[in-house]
Amino acid sequence: MKCLICTAPTDAFACKTCADTTQQHLTDMAELLDPHALDQRRAGVRGISYAHIGGRSSGERPLPYNPRVGEAESLAYGTLFEIWKQLVHDEPSLHEQTPHHPSAAALAAWLAAQVMDHLRFMPDCDDYFSDIADKHRAVMRLWDNPPEQTFIGSCGASIDVEGGRPVVCTEAVYAERGRASVKCRRCGAEHDVAERYAQLVARCADHLATLKEIAQLLAPIHGERVKLRRLKYLTECGRLGGKGERLELMGDDSIRRVSIYRIGDVERTIAEDVQHERERREKQAAKKARAA
Repeated sequence: MKCLICTAPTDAFACKTCADTTQQHLTDMAELLDPHALDQRRAGVRGISYAHIGGRSSGERPLPYNPRVGEAESLAYGTLFEIWKQLVHDEPSLHEQTPHHPSAAALAAWLAAQVMDHLRFMPDCDDYFSDIADKHRAVMRLWDNPPEQTFIGSCGASIDVEGGRPVVCTEAVYAERGRASVKCRRCGAEHDVAERYAQLVARCADHLATLKEIAQLLAPIHGERVKLRRLKYLTECGRLGGKGERLELMGDDSIRRVSIYRIGDVERTIAEDVQHERERREKQAAKKARAA
């Protein structure tokens, strides 16, 4: 008997090597589709909170919304559910082992445990394995690419409600990358993306964050000037001083100390660089003018 996927000799419709690959795909999906992981991806995996600038309770992190997350989760759940349904139809005894009201992550974890003993013996396992690989790629892309939308603050426009009394629109506003302006989804007010983002960042001047977080936050405004390696250089040469440390939980469950910096200090240092560069160019232009 040959594997339907790679044609290698096997004792089932799929060989153990191909089954092992699918099992790893399902294990990855179980981890990445976990609700906590998805919440992080919806927020762009950034650790800066804007709770203190209004509109949200302490601890919430209303940073970029990534609409691809819900779509990838829904498609993955649909595929995993269909495979689960066929498997328990063929093997009724497995139904009792299924989690009640399973999420996509729970289904992925459960199916991962069934690959070697059950899934690879199903006549259509090549199609199932291919579908799982497709959804695995879609889920992995959520972690490979940055969020497509960035939070630029609450709307703040004045709107009329029933009775003619004006109120302030508190709808969160998100902008797609590259957009110069965006309209509020609730009231339709138009906002300049660069201006709103700059205002948002200005309110965070006293907030403390890691260099990586600050580089992500300021990149839309300062571009190459706030590359992580540039910020590290500023700390090494003594132009940017830390404001303490915080503990961070790493992916391997270890804990490390990470230096934190005041966002306003970084902006001030970048502004000094811009000024020095402007003065240098002016001096060079004046020197050329005298030489001419």
